Amino acid sequence: FSPPQVVMLVMFQRGICICQILVVASLNLHDSSASLSLEAEEWSWQSLPILLGLIPRHRASLVETGGRVEPTPLMRHAPLHSLHVSSPRVVWIAELFAILVTVVLVLFATQLQVSHYLALRKKQTNKALRMAYPWKSLPSAGEIMELGPTFATNFQSGLKQSFLARGMSAATEKVALVSFLIPAEAAGKTQPRAMLERHSRVPAGSLGGKRALARHLKYIRLESLAPMTFLSPWALRKSLEPRVKFVGVVQGVVSEAKAEGLWFLKHSTMDRNEGVMCFKGVRNLLAHWDQLPKSQRGFYVAQAEVPRPMLMDGRKMMIRAYVITLPEGRCFMNRELLLKGHPKAYDPKDADALRHVISCVKYDGVTSARGTQWEHYEKVWPKISKMMTSILGPSAVGAGRLPFTLRDDSMLDLACHRISDRYQDLVSWFQWGRKAGTLLYNLLGVDIIVDQDLRPWLIELNPGPAMGIDQRDPLATQLRADVMEDLCRLLLDPLLRSVQMTNKSEEQRSTWNSLRNIPVPTSKVSLRGFVEI
Repeated sequence: FSPPQVVMLVMFQRGICICQILVVASLNLHDSSASLSLEAEEWSWQSLPILLGLIPRHRASLVETGGRVEPTPLMRHAPLHSLHVSSPRVVWIAELFAILVTVVLVLFATQLQVSHYLALRKKQTNKALRMAYPWKSLPSAGEIMELGPTFATNFQSGLKQSFLARGMSAATEKVALVSFLIPAEAAGKTQPRAMLERHSRVPAGSLGGKRALARHLKYIRLESLAPMTFLSPWALRKSLEPRVKFVGVVQGVVSEAKAEGLWFLKHSTMDRNEGVMCFKGVRNLLAHWDQLPKSQRGFYVAQAEVPRPMLMDGRKMMIRAYVITLPEGRCFMNRELLLKGHPKAYDPKDADALRHVISCVKYDGVTSARGTQWEHYEKVWPKISKMMTSILGPSAVGAGRLPFTLRDDSMLDLACHRISDRYQDLVSWFQWGRKAGTLLYNLLGVDIIVDQDLRPWLIELNPGPAMGIDQRDPLATQLRADVMEDLCRLLLDPLLRSVQMTNKSEEQRSTWNSLRNIPVPTSKVSLRGFVEI
């Protein structure tokens, strides 16, 4: 039985016992008064045990009759004159009233007990959810302690300092407690696994490609969140053709004014400003696109410039936002933003890449600033978070199902994806065990341009954002280190707190004695940290 059922059974048994005691006492009262001919005014303390049933009636009858055993009739069959009651209805009403009072008391007590238990259970559940947040549930403390305070990473950044500050050490076993791997640097290598690990199957790892992102926005009917994008030269050329209506000939999808502006030809899978070319006029872009080998044309997309972009010290400004996604379709965006200015001043008539393309801090001349110190931060941050929710929220990514696939994939493609992923899961289970990949997450770098109306435009999603140390830009380096520390506070600290609050054996204490104290998070509002959006 469950605890509520046990409580109700116990209270029901207690109620039955009380009913039996009252009924038996009532029977003994009337039977004893009938057999002993006790008048109400003649009752004494000596007859009280008999009336309460503490002395059996036949023993009392033996005493009174001198040893002769005379059966005493039950109350309901005793003569009315011996019971001094005018009608048996009074006896029935008295007994029924006693039973009803008892049942009411039992039900009231049961309700109190069950309500108390449910309130206690709800309090414990809320506490467990609060301690496990943002995870729905955590592995047992025993499973966590078996792995030890270990980590795995393949690049130098502030994340390693965050791990070491918590008393963790690099993993020597095949499965670590936590890992953070950059996919580009881990490609072609045997990647260490971890209980808490970053995984490309979590939404929206597959949206790192610019073509996949454009298809995703088209499917969810949110193409307006990004600049005008075309996936093929044919589609772009078709958009330039005039369309005929009943009222006459009108311009194409791309107006002539927009066609004469700046356009970008971008490689779908390259990032960090690589594979991006800027052209003055869409026809110059088409001419270059047509010159590419046919096998390479499908890897590019064409995108129009954001009109009237916001400038930072006269330079075009790119905003980098950091977003964490979980398999449940939940999104967390960091409160801090990284503002990046291009090396040269903005000029819409010049297609120089240093004015419109180069914004990665690894290039000379790129400037950076904190978004929280920007005068428009309070107005722009909520708009960006709303945009990311519409793109990566449960309604857009299918409640975060794994693996994440584009919805317009064919049934054959989906079936192949499912079979391949199940095969990989089976191989991983035999190779690494069931602890690897228990908790999955993904970290994305989102590039955004804001126009002078403070409207954010989505440029691209980077599945492998630059989070390393850059000696040429200490501000960006420190901001990235803060973001990685916030990532540890959100995803890793719940596991460490569960170990911290668990009683350990002598061997477990020797393994975890290096762990630093992990404070419980407070509800104070701060300009740092990831916020669920």
